[in-house]
Amino acid sequence: MKKVMKYLTLIVLCLSLTGCMKYNINITVNADKTMEASMVIKVQNSFLEAYGSTADEFFESIEEE
Repeated sequence: MKKVMKYLTLIVLCLSLTGCMKYNINITVNADKTMEASMVIKVQNSFLEAYGSTADEFFESIEEE
């Protein structure tokens, strides 16, 4: 239940603070059917403060998922 509340809080914050977080995802499919992917996430400090986290903690939680 705690994990669900954490995700719901994150979703609500993302929707209410849409200008505070931007991301770019690049996916390249090669001719030999292999893929390369990269993601760049830009987050304002005010978003992290509202989330109650530091940048390192926030990105660690994203990597875990």
